[in-house]
Formats: sequence, structure tokens, C-alpha cells
Amino acid sequence: MRALGAMFFALASAGLLAGCVTSPSSTMVDETVAPARLANVHAAAGKPVASFNLNLALGDTSIYAWRALNNHELLVYTRPRQAWLLGLTPCPRLFRSPFIALTEAMGQVDHFSTVYVFRGLVPCQVRTIQPVDVGQLKVHMTYRMGATVLPRHGTDVSARR
Repeated sequence: MRALGAMFFALASAGLLAGCVTSPSSTMVDETVAPARLANVHAAAGKPVASFNLNLALGDTSIYAWRALNNHELLVYTRPRQAWLLGLTPCPRLFRSPFIALTEAMGQVDHFSTVYVFRGLVPCQVRTIQPVDVGQLKVHMTYRMGATVLPRHGTDVSARR
């Protein structure tokens, strides 16, 4: 089982690195979120929760979209109408990264999860998780499509069925 997990992680990592290079839709126009946009996201965010379920289909390893709000907040869409505001440890390269990866265990993202920012492989620990009322978001922002989900080290990937 452990060898299967290591092999899965190696294959997923190779795919991630290839995705970093070949993802033209991951470019972003602006590098900052205007204060009004940030306030709008915070207003739409609910009370902190311990975790959320990715609801990934069997074999799916990606989330719908994401948007860096600043160097310590990330808006993650798991579906077009379902979003989460992740508070992170300081993550200085978040805006410049064309690609991220989010770790999970048994389909759950929690305070033990990490966001990896590629172009330096910077790990950013998840500190807070808040559901976001997508219907309440009234401002347009540019999002990056897709992000890969990785099992956390030591997670039994065979139990994900």
C-alpha cells in the first residue's frame, strides 16, 4: 500500500510539473485584489469551519478554479457555485504562481492541508477555512482554472474509492 501511495504521488507530481509549463490559461491580468473586491469576498465568507469535502469523482484530481486574494488568502472554487476562503501562512509567491496544488486526506481539506505554490515549490499551510456564499459575490475577478489535489504524505490512497 505504501509503495502504491509513493508511486501515485510521484506520478501526480510529474503531471503537476508538466501542467506548470503547459497551462496557457493560467495567466493572470492583475496581481492585486482591489480593497473593494477583497471586502466583498470577506462579506460573503461564513464562519470558519474545520474542513470541507472536495466531492471529487473517482479519478478526478482537480478543483474548478482559484484566485489569490493576497499573500495569505486563497479563494478556491470546488464547483462553479461552491467556494471556500482559505487563510494561509504567508505565501509570498502565490500571485506569481501559474499553478497550485492542494493536499487532502480522504477527500477532506483541513488545517493539516497545504497549498503548494510552484515556481519554487513553496508550501503554505492552511490556517482557516470559511465557506463563501458565491451568490453574494457581486464583483468580477479573474480566476485561474484548475488546481491539482494531492493526497497528504502518509495518506492511504487505496481508501479513496
